[in-house]
Amino acid sequence: MALSYYRIKHSIPGRIRLKSFLIRRNLPCCRIVNNGLREIPGISDVSLNPLVGSALILYNEKKVNQKAILEKLDELFSPSYLLDKKHSLAPVASPGILQPRSLIKDVLEVAAFTCIMVYLLIKSVFGKTPVKETAFSLPAAAAAFFVIL
Repeated sequence: MALSYYRIKHSIPGRIRLKSFLIRRNLPCCRIVNNGLREIPGISDVSLNPLVGSALILYNEKKVNQKAILEKLDELFSPSYLLDKKHSLAPVASPGILQPRSLIKDVLEVAAFTCIMVYLLIKSVFGKTPVKETAFSLPAAAAAFFVIL
């Protein structure tokens, strides 16, 4: 077993959940694993999550056993197989889903949320609004900021 390339997180008859650093944020490797596992008769579903590097494999115990699936995984995760397929192991960034968030955006989001919470605290403690509630007020500006993010 190539346990250095993947780790079985949970296994029950008919279902295996595993994690691998090779499929984390790596769409070409995910395609290789997905296509390779679907070639095995008896596998009903393969669900890969490239954001966290996990895979869920559902199979029919009468057609295929867990040992055969793990042997195929060992083959798929072997470096020679991945290099023979001429796919890069470098992570692939898709626009919108796989790019990390920026620190500045996170700080601005926390600051806007803090402003809203302070506003609500003052409003609940003193029973009146410290800022006039119009389209250009602090709550409206913070809501617009969250919509833009």
